[in-house]
Formats: sequence, structure tokens, C-alpha cells
Amino acid sequence: MKSVEFSYRNLRAAAFGFLLLPVLLFLLFSVKLIFSLPVAACLVAVYLFAVKEPNGAEKEERKIVVPAKLFWSLLGLCALWCYLGGQGGLFFQTSDWNERNAIFRDLISTSWPVYYPVTDTVMTYYIGHWLPAAALARVLFFITGNLELSFAVGNIFLALWTLTGVMITLFLHLYTANPKTKKGIWLIFALFVGFSGMDIIGCMLKRWSFSNYFNFLHLEWWAGHSQLSSNTTCLFWVFNQAITAWIATLLFANEKSNRNYVFIVSTSLLSATLPCVGLAILMVGKAGFELASRIHRGTWKPYLKATFGFSNLVTLFTWVPIICLYLVSNSAFENTGVKEAADGWVMPLRMILVIILVGFVGIGVGIWWLRLYRTGKVKSPFLLGCALLLVAMALFLARSRYMAFGYFAVMLLEFGIHWLLLAKNYQRDPMFYMIAFLLIIGPCIRVGISADFCMRATIPALTLLMVICGRKLVSYFERDPQKKVDLWEKRCCTALVVILLIGALTPAMEIYRGFQKTVTGGKLVQPADQIETLNKYHSSGGIYGNFVSENYEHSPFFRYFAQD
Repeated sequence: MKSVEFSYRNLRAAAFGFLLLPVLLFLLFSVKLIFSLPVAACLVAVYLFAVKEPNGAEKEERKIVVPAKLFWSLLGLCALWCYLGGQGGLFFQTSDWNERNAIFRDLISTSWPVYYPVTDTVMTYYIGHWLPAAALARVLFFITGNLELSFAVGNIFLALWTLTGVMITLFLHLYTANPKTKKGIWLIFALFVGFSGMDIIGCMLKRWSFSNYFNFLHLEWWAGHSQLSSNTTCLFWVFNQAITAWIATLLFANEKSNRNYVFIVSTSLLSATLPCVGLAILMVGKAGFELASRIHRGTWKPYLKATFGFSNLVTLFTWVPIICLYLVSNSAFENTGVKEAADGWVMPLRMILVIILVGFVGIGVGIWWLRLYRTGKVKSPFLLGCALLLVAMALFLARSRYMAFGYFAVMLLEFGIHWLLLAKNYQRDPMFYMIAFLLIIGPCIRVGISADFCMRATIPALTLLMVICGRKLVSYFERDPQKKVDLWEKRCCTALVVILLIGALTPAMEIYRGFQKTVTGGKLVQPADQIETLNKYHSSGGIYGNFVSENYEHSPFFRYFAQD
């Protein structure tokens, strides 16, 4: 085998399968069979329909061709990346792994849905990423009765499932950027692992001492509750959300039609709930702009037909109600009030629907903008787009109580400079402005009292920003040497490389942390497994509210849909 070829059809089948498998396991083992069997059958039918239908691409489908040696090199490096992030439990794990290991062990040892008799609660968390590995480990536990053996082997299964998701993500990214040379492929891989905002500069602005960089290590906390996480940070801390969010976002970026949007976002909800909120906002924005364009051209009927087609409607009326009822039964959701915080908005998830409605207003403005642009009243959409984004920024900044300097520093260092350097190439793409809109509003919204919305709901926007950075750099570095390069383009690409290299210090510090802890701890294997199970009260005396439902008896999901 001299090379490995990937078409989008094959990648799409693998990606849809990755999203669907946890959903099927959840339905079959957590939901009453009278509901789960027909819903599972409908989703399988949607999957088969989605992978067989044309994507509206070229007659001869474009393929990504990777030399065999390079393929195995990429596989090995991705496996190393996952290993350094704690996968398999064979290296240092960050503190968030304490709860994640407890969840995984409980999924192996307890029937689904997981019930905790000590606290009289039920697990209600975005558990999707663990389910395939937990299902295999449960079989071993049933045979041997040895939980620790099953947990150890299950961690290997989990590492392999994680690696599978990372590889699907990488090749979807390669397909999107379309590099033609080995240099281009390596560039995309490096961008995938190293993409981040310029957190080290933020640390300098916060006047951290030199020792802070090596003792605190998690550079992104310079931005406080406004932090936007790098890809490596996501893999090391919240792999259970990030990988599914990456795959769903790249599918969204590559689909030529909106006929599978509901399937993509809803099958991701079980693993990546908050990122799916951000992805849904982007989908609504893109659909609105596309509909406006179709109305202008008089081709809106086929678009609406695709929107309300088989895949979207079947998924919407079968799976979506079940997963939504499951997620809203979580105690963190139930106990979140609507109140003003000192540095942002605190709101339950249902209030995020208000933000989506604001998005519809933005679409209306966008339609007006497109009409002005097409009639020639606005020669460049960039200035008008920036004006609208500044208005949105001002409104959210006024509503929250941020210090302006801190907010604008985050905006510039985390994505703003990247975005401006890409403007020449993407100023006519409405999604370019939707990306900025989501990243602008992210820091101003709280779900509960934490920064989870900002850190997680922005993953799709950051993924798309990474994608267009990759496209620009691949186009520049793989250009014909004989072709004259525009001076402004050369300067933009040089500046983009510089800020990406500065940003790469953040994932470098994430990786460095593991080696530092290995040296100071005196051992290679350092799993974070102090909690062991959620079948107990938290050290503070309360329940593990982020992961369970306390009032499950009153939840429609547990009253009508959940298995006993």
C-alpha cells in the first residue's frame, strides 16, 4: 500500500457513525424498548439515507491522498497526543479526570441509566463519548466480576475510541483545507494540535511572574471566565465534549446542503451539549443567509424542501425530544436561576433560546446587508460587517459588567487578530461574521456560575476559524513558485504564522505539565481517580450536581422514557 485515500463520502460515513453509535447505545440500554427500538430504527434509516445521498459535490469526488508512511506517522503522533492527554490512564491526567473516571467506572459497574442509592440521584450528564468503551467493558465485567480489571481494559477501549475520533477530525480538516503536498499535510496537522489564542501575551498583560508560567501552567486562565480553550486544552481536559464537537462542526463546514443539520447537531447533544448550542447558532445563521440568497435568486423552494426533508424531520420528531428531556433533568440546569453576575450573565440553558432568537434578528439585518451589497450601495461588506459586530459587542458589553480593557484584550488576543488577517479572503462570506459574533457573545453568557458556556459553546466557532486559517496557509505555502505574490497577502500570511506560533505556547505548556508532574511525582502513571464513584456526597456535603438529577422522579424523561 503506497498511499491511503479518503473521499468525503467515506469520511462522512465514518463521522456520522461516530456520532450515531453512542446515541444507539443510550437508546437501547437507557430508554424503554417501546420507545428506543422505533427511534433507533429511524435514526439508522436516517444514517443510511445521509451517507448514500450525494453531497452536491463535483461529478468526480475529490479525494485526500496521503502517502502510507505519512499516514502511519500521523496516526502515531495522534496516538501520542492522546496518550499525553491521559487517555488509557497511563500518563498524568488533569484534575478534571477525577469526575470523568468516576463517571466511566459507574457506567461500567452499574446498569443504565445509572442510579445512585446513597444520594438517591440518577446520572444525567453528556455521557455519549464514554458509552462505546463502557459497553465493551461492561461485557468483561459481567464475565469476570472484576471491576478494576474491567476499568483498566475499558480505559484502553476509551483511548482507542478517542483516537478514532481524533483521526476522523484530522482527515475532515485535511479534506476541508485540501493540501496537495506533504508539507501542506504536516502544516494542517501542526495547526490542529497547536491552534490557540495568544495566551502568553495575556499573561504578560496580567503581569504574571516568570514562575507563574511554570507553576500555574494553565495559561488560558489569564482571561478568567472569558477564556477560549486551545485544541490541546480541550483534548486534555474535556475530550468527552471536544472530539464530538470538532467532528460535528467539520461535517457542518463540508455539507453542501442543510438536509442533515438536525441529525448532526442532535446526535452530538449526548456528548457535547454546550458546543451544540454554539453550533446550532452557526447553523441557523448560515441557513438564514442561504435562504436570503435563494430568495434573491428565486430558488428558495428546493432549499426549503431540503430543510424540511426526511433526515431533519425524522430526527427532530423522534430523537430530539428524548435527548432534550434527558439533559434538562440535570440538577445543575434545574437549580440555575436567572440573575446578574459581577462579570456576565447567569442563566439556565433554556434562556439561551433568547440568544437564538437574537440570531434571527441578526439574519434579518444580514439580509438587508446583502441587498445593499448586491445593489452596489455598499462596495465592500467588510466595513458594514465590522460595524454590526461592534454594535453587538457594545450591547453585550453594556449588559454585562466587564472591564472594557479585559474584554477587548481577550477579543484581540484570542481570535481578533487572526480574524482581521483573514478578512481579505473571507469578507464576502457571511459565516466569517457569524464566527466572530459567537466568539464575541460567548464571554458575556454564563450557564450556572462557571465559564462553561464561554469555554465550550465557542468550540465550533474556533474550529471554523482554525479551518479558514488552514485554507489560507495551505493556499499560500503550496502556491506556484513562479506566480507573483501580492505583498499584502505575503504580510498577512507571515503575521498569521507568527501569531499562531505564539499561540502554540499554550498547548506546549499543556504538554509540558504532564512531564513536569511526572518528574516531580517520581512516576509515569498518574491517573486522577480520587473520587472513584459519584455514589456518595461531595466533600462539600452536597451532591455532584453537575452530573446527576436530584429530582428525577418529577422529570418527564425518567417518568415516561427511562428504563426502570
